[in-house]
Amino acid sequence: MLVRSARRRSELRRTDRSILPDGYQRVLHHHVRKTAGTSLNAAFRALGGPEAVRLTGEDRARTGGDDDDDRPDDPGRGGERDDRVQGSSIRANGLTFVTGATSRIDEGTYFFANSHRAYYALHPPRGTFRVTILRNPATRLVSHYRYLRHLRETGLSDGPGEIELARAEGTFEEFVRATPRRGLLRQLYMFSESFDVGEAARRIVGLDAVLFTETYPDDLSVLARRLDLPLDVHRERTFAYTTVVTPDEVRPVLPILADEFDLIERVARGLGRDPGPILGATPT
Repeated sequence: MLVRSARRRSELRRTDRSILPDGYQRVLHHHVRKTAGTSLNAAFRALGGPEAVRLTGEDRARTGGDDDDDRPDDPGRGGERDDRVQGSSIRANGLTFVTGATSRIDEGTYFFANSHRAYYALHPPRGTFRVTILRNPATRLVSHYRYLRHLRETGLSDGPGEIELARAEGTFEEFVRATPRRGLLRQLYMFSESFDVGEAARRIVGLDAVLFTETYPDDLSVLARRLDLPLDVHRERTFAYTTVVTPDEVRPVLPILADEFDLIERVARGLGRDPGPILGATPT
């Protein structure tokens, strides 16, 4: 197994193209925040060796990033603050890795790309293997709140702007009231601009691979076998959160997240998966 893995890594150094099976030429990760997406990015970037280091939040801020929760204009399509020329890329071991940079993603000149931009705002070429990770809506939202609280408490710069950080100044309930619907239902909005559960479910099931945070290590192993790539679990950005959110605080929010719970169940069943492990993670 180690010999085969080493041989594949050697092959990966040759070119961005022709190393993927079934005619795929590149991989695009539709990265929903707080779903273990950074770990997936790191698994692919590791194929480029030490030079293909994970892009940090500070780098996203310096390069313009693609996190759009603070935008007053249409966050899915860019509006007046279109970021088509922003983002970053790096080439290492013969592989090109792109973060953000909508125009580069649409051009398709990369081995692996990841973006927080909405599905319907990206138009990669044919031959693109598209993947995303979904998570229990309640645990994702709690994780996002605790993450923003941690950034406020530590002063760490990791991407989110001041407007978004300010929403997490108070309690979880206050955070929910202050957050736009596109932030609360980020997984749904990522795949449907009109928050249409059916439309989003069809688009997600139509992707080449869907992973779930709750079953991420096993799902990554399946993805690695399908792509014939040595993808390993990387625990990136493990923060020591101090903020506690109790089930009593979460329970009143569940009706707000109902459409996204519906989405997760539809997607899981559409993929022939048991939604129980994902939906059962709700803190109640």
